[in-house]
Amino acid sequence: MKFLFDTNAVVTFLNGKSLALREKIKKCAPDDFVMCSVVWGELFFGAAKSKEKQKTIDKVNAFSGTFRNLDFDKEAAFHYGEIRADLEKWATLLVQMT
Repeated sequence: MKFLFDTNAVVTFLNGKSLALREKIKKCAPDDFVMCSVVWGELFFGAAKSKEKQKTIDKVNAFSGTFRNLDFDKEAAFHYGEIRADLEKWATLLVQMT
């Protein structure tokens, strides 16, 4: 059986919030999991907004380095996260100016 990670599961795992999830992931082979471009983008978006940006990027990369990526590559997802974070900052500034 293959499992497709969603963003919430990855964040929960990275933050150590679920022992059950950690154990389930450890019981399976890395080939049992895949990551998709949307999850990559959301994770890098969260990293771009993080107070510890590089540390968060490193955690995401360390976790996901062994899992197969679907389609849209990781570099594009990284840029998606950066752009989305910048757009959110600009949107917030514009709202404050009105």
